[in-house]
Amino acid sequence: MFKFLAGIATGWVAARSIPNKSQSPFDIPTYDEMILLYQRAKETGQFISKKIEEADKETKENDE
Repeated sequence: MFKFLAGIATGWVAARSIPNKSQSPFDIPTYDEMILLYQRAKETGQFISKKIEEADKETKENDE
């Protein structure tokens, strides 16, 4: 059940992050829309990675 809900949430966020230019909401994403989604996913991954590294660094400094 959790995987299903996570998939719905991911799809909803992805659908809202690109402008709706198609006539039908059931059209598959265009090549440009896929590139835009990839760029946003990459930026989000880099942001999360940076935050994890910062938190890890702070934890190590506090342990010393």
